[in-house]
Amino acid sequence: MARVNIAGLGRAAVLAALFNHTEPLGMGTYDPLAHTKLSVEEAQQLPDSVKPRAVTALPEPGRAFIAPGGGVRGR
Repeated sequence: MARVNIAGLGRAAVLAALFNHTEPLGMGTYDPLAHTKLSVEEAQQLPDSVKPRAVTALPEPGRAFIAPGGGVRGR
């Protein structure tokens, strides 16, 4: 995997870039906002509107962890 230098980039710009290069999974594909792009301005507002959640249980080895109700716009 290639390393990417994000030095000098704002947190919102990095979040928007990561989000815009993902695809919705599972039930997230039914989210009407799942296929939209996230602007840097919208990304700046997200940390204030999304509450952090602690991971209380880890999955068994080899299984994915999907937090219930987690994600942003179905992703």
